[in-house]
Amino acid sequence: MKNTTQDNIKNKIEERNDIKDNIILGIDPGLKHTGWALINKTNDGKVLYISSGVIKNLLNNLKSGDLSDPVLRHNTLYKSNSISSDTKNIKNIKSICDIKKLLSTNKKSENLYIALGNIFKKLNIIIQEYNPNCAAIENTYANINLESSLKLAQARAAAIIACSHNNLFLTTYQAKTIKQTVSGNGNADKEQIKSVLPFHINNFDQFKKKKMIYDETDAIAIAICHLLKL
Repeated sequence: MKNTTQDNIKNKIEERNDIKDNIILGIDPGLKHTGWALINKTNDGKVLYISSGVIKNLLNNLKSGDLSDPVLRHNTLYKSNSISSDTKNIKNIKSICDIKKLLSTNKKSENLYIALGNIFKKLNIIIQEYNPNCAAIENTYANINLESSLKLAQARAAAIIACSHNNLFLTTYQAKTIKQTVSGNGNADKEQIKSVLPFHINNFDQFKKKKMIYDETDAIAIAICHLLKL
């Protein structure tokens, strides 16, 4: 059974020769970890790995109003203007440190907007650097924890806006569709998905030694799924 699945995957790869040179960005959205990956289908039928990574948001370590980042600097100055109507607080603001103290009253919401801004900014840089032809992203789903579902949806929205900002055509896939397309099993777990990636990519030896977390390998799978659906 295993050999049959592997043979089917190899046959799908050989049947892609009608697709022109195409760089695809795969995105696995998440608030703490957003995986991304780029693959290229060349005009001679080869599927090549280009690059991949994870945008990490260490939410517990984010500092409200951290001025070391240009995006955060913009957000800090914007929020300082938003509280300008509070005359009592304005009189007490004597330095940027005072502003940072005022902004630390709601760390959860601060961490959220910083994380979302980071996802947008990093994906924007990746898109502009590699100039992909199209992108694919996994759809979100609602679970028992409503708050977690909302945060995941917001992280996905930040990624979608980054694609829209760069006029990058984006396709959405359900998790089950991605698993079925890449592995032949709609209920495959993350380790199984990771194990079939070498059968899809011609230059797998160039990155197989790289230690990847599941967010990253899932993003590769999303890109491969889109390629197989073209």
